[in-house]
Amino acid sequence: MRKVEQAGFQKSLEIHFQAKTKQRGLTAVTNLEDEEDEAVSEATGVSVIMEPISESARAALVSYFLNPTIKQEQEEGPQAVCYSQPNQRRPTHTRHFLSGELLLLQDIFTKVPVRDTKYLRLLGKGQNRVTYELDGQRVLKLANSSHGSEAGVSRSFGTVTARVYWEGWITVGMYHNREFKNELFYGLVQERALPALGILPTMDAHEKAEFFWYLASVFTWIEARGVVLKDIGPSNVAVANRVPPLRVRLYDLQSWEFGQHRRSRGDEGFLRLVGQFSPEVLEQLRAVWNPLRLNYPARFLKCAENSPSYHSLLREHQCMSSKGTLSTYFNPD
Repeated sequence: MRKVEQAGFQKSLEIHFQAKTKQRGLTAVTNLEDEEDEAVSEATGVSVIMEPISESARAALVSYFLNPTIKQEQEEGPQAVCYSQPNQRRPTHTRHFLSGELLLLQDIFTKVPVRDTKYLRLLGKGQNRVTYELDGQRVLKLANSSHGSEAGVSRSFGTVTARVYWEGWITVGMYHNREFKNELFYGLVQERALPALGILPTMDAHEKAEFFWYLASVFTWIEARGVVLKDIGPSNVAVANRVPPLRVRLYDLQSWEFGQHRRSRGDEGFLRLVGQFSPEVLEQLRAVWNPLRLNYPARFLKCAENSPSYHSLLREHQCMSSKGTLSTYFNPD
């Protein structure tokens, strides 16, 4: 880096951070939830309040990293850059220092340098990763390790899950103590859907009841395919549309396991969601769910009977056969 450019770049960043630390201090970000709080979702669009990046600091990033001369000097530069800024109370991993915005330098899919300045806004964080808005239809998730079975589940149950478009390693340049350090994160680009928690309050009692029985039908079908549902709580259920019948889009499914038929407590999150919005449906659902826990065909019939408005969707999802019964490789149509 040229000395004059380096000095000007660092000065702009120092002005930015001096102003922010004088106001609150970078380590005093107390308005964030701890990482263990599952109420902070990864892809729901729940806002995480962070210190905004000043215009002068933004300009410094752009003028340096998008400078054609500088880009030629960097043989293997980062794909994105950000400030090292705590995003939770007790940061312990590099992902805990990803700031409220990323400046994207290369296209995620092609790694071709971007022509126009593009900032990715932080949407939220989950137990093992943080999520940025890539565009209006997709999100970028960054983690310190693999995203588990998320991509595999998306491929196997593409009719009811948020689509995964890409996964792989991403290098992020993080500014700290007057220098940038490249850090590797495992990235995943996924379809962005509407959180069900934001839609349910707008629905009447009957619409909510049918939606929950529809979800129960979908979960029964998935379990019948040999999957252990470990995480199907309120923060895992999204939809593709706002008007009933709602088309489900499940996401953040990295903890699901294949090839086992055993009792799992993973459904407690789903039952908690039902109880939050429809206590009377929860009572009815437990009366079906518990006695028929492993009798998937019978459980599916009971759940589907209570969601007639969703039968066409269930057939489209390949959950229901043309005869209205459970459609799996155990019971082919």
